[in-house]
Amino acid sequence: MACVAIVAVGCSRSESKAGKPAKPPTASLAAPPTESPSPSSPIAPKHAPPSASEVALHDTVVPPLVPVSAVPAVAASEPAVATTPASTATAPLAPVVPPPIISQQPIEEPTLKPELMTPEPSPEHVWSPGDWDRTPDQWKWVAGHWDKAPFGNARWVGGYWKWETGKYVWMPGHWGTADPGMGMVVTKPVEIPPLPATPTPSYPASPLQPNYGWVPAHWDWTGYGWTFVPANWAPSPDPKATYISGHWKQGLFGQWRWIAGHWEVK
Repeated sequence: MACVAIVAVGCSRSESKAGKPAKPPTASLAAPPTESPSPSSPIAPKHAPPSASEVALHDTVVPPLVPVSAVPAVAASEPAVATTPASTATAPLAPVVPPPIISQQPIEEPTLKPELMTPEPSPEHVWSPGDWDRTPDQWKWVAGHWDKAPFGNARWVGGYWKWETGKYVWMPGHWGTADPGMGMVVTKPVEIPPLPATPTPSYPASPLQPNYGWVPAHWDWTGYGWTFVPANWAPSPDPKATYISGHWKQGLFGQWRWIAGHWEVK
């Protein structure tokens, strides 16, 4: 008699190959119905042939289970890395460079505005006096402010007109490089030259306008040399303000900063 295995339950034979009664199956089977079939109904064969789905299930190869210990563990300390699709990634924007300001003739700058020096924020800062900056159609005032020199021998260069191939181009104020031992912050103060022995010009004993103040003759340090400024009356930001000539002031780590000439109310 042919025997077909369905799933995991085998069919029992009436006798074993040795002629001994076969052992009962280990799996529990449902008891057959007690009612006998009617004479008119066909009697189903004792061993019906398997259906197509049962044969397919029997022929399916189930892969072996992989033990948990064989799966490589992921280190808990490794952070998850978020990936960005290439389509959504954006390249960094390039800095916007304004077009150059060109003129056939240099446009004269307005008179500097008088201003008071604000308190210094730290011994690392140097004072940049107020100055005019040029826009395509007008002048723009940039107030004096405290700033940190970007490197040791840095010097501040105010805006100016530069001659280039038949035209003038405006060069905005910027930090430039001075010679070694020069700049706005130095390791050793550069000695201030003595005032020139020239006759003092005759100035009115009092200013012609009430908002003017007396500026004594002095030397201005440019970061790469000295500029002499003769005594004169100049606009003052405050009636009680006094002009303080530029001088060296000690900063951090034994360095010295140049404090430009300025108006101050004591």
